[in-house]
Amino acid sequence: MKNVTVPPKLRKEFSSALREGRYENQADFFVDLLRLWKENHLLNELQESRREINAGKGVVLKSLKELR
Repeated sequence: MKNVTVPPKLRKEFSSALREGRYENQADFFVDLLRLWKENHLLNELQESRREINAGKGVVLKSLKELR
């Protein structure tokens, strides 16, 4: 992983989260951050799929084989 420059305000919030014991260490913080980012990405994809289905762009599959 590369070093990242963090603005002072965010650095202060990061330090506060560690001090308050919400995370054991910096690595735990960033692992949680990446997990949340991934969850948000998946949620956005799901919402986009729902919009497409509601707009009539969905396709009804007769079997799982049609996914290929």
